[in-house]
Amino acid sequence: MEYGFCNFEKVLVARLDRGDDLLLSIQEMVKKEGISQGIILGAYGSLLESHVHMTMLTTYPSKQEFIKMEGPLEILSLQGIIAKGEVHAHMVLSNKNGTYGGHLEEGCKVCYLAELSIASIGGATLVREPHPELRSKLLKVKAPD
Repeated sequence: MEYGFCNFEKVLVARLDRGDDLLLSIQEMVKKEGISQGIILGAYGSLLESHVHMTMLTTYPSKQEFIKMEGPLEILSLQGIIAKGEVHAHMVLSNKNGTYGGHLEEGCKVCYLAELSIASIGGATLVREPHPELRSKLLKVKAPD
């Protein structure tokens, strides 16, 4: 386990409109506003279609399954971390058949609206560093020098 403390600096609040791609819109705002590190506090709304991926194994290396669904879908929850400008987010969706979740991918198109908040943080640096056994990058919180 690794952890550290950060400070909230500013909170960006946004509304996305019909047809906007959820991940691409978040990435665009992060880049435009210069948010190199932050926390996606939450989002809700509805989607015309979704694209997520999920881990399918409990052993190394993990196997990922990419899932696309047609809407309407409700966004029940979305949270994530922004480290060095890189967005890593997960969300929970529902429709009349059940509840689904996974890692946010491009292709999640807003139906009626999506509203979200992102906190820009300071006081430490968030980075993702490669982990050889997991074959993925893990979050590290680096204290200020």
